[in-house]
Amino acid sequence: MHGHDYGYVCRMHSRQKSRTGRQGITAELVNVGTGFAADYENVDVKGKIVLAGIDQRNEAWIDGYLQEAALHGTAADVCRPL
Repeated sequence: MHGHDYGYVCRMHSRQKSRTGRQGITAELVNVGTGFAADYENVDVKGKIVLAGIDQRNEAWIDGYLQEAALHGTAADVCRPL
């Protein structure tokens, strides 16, 4: 995501799954829509960074999105507000 302005600020909202070393993470970024289970159907996200648009007020708390991503073996998760 270096060098791109996606128009939002990424903030950590949940507990850390693992530490990222100084080298950071380099992986493909995959948009998974709203990040619910159906959004992952037929999408290869294993080892990739997923981008999910979340609506914590009306749909689900952030842990739900992060747990769904973890079930699919993602390298990292980026959540943005809808």
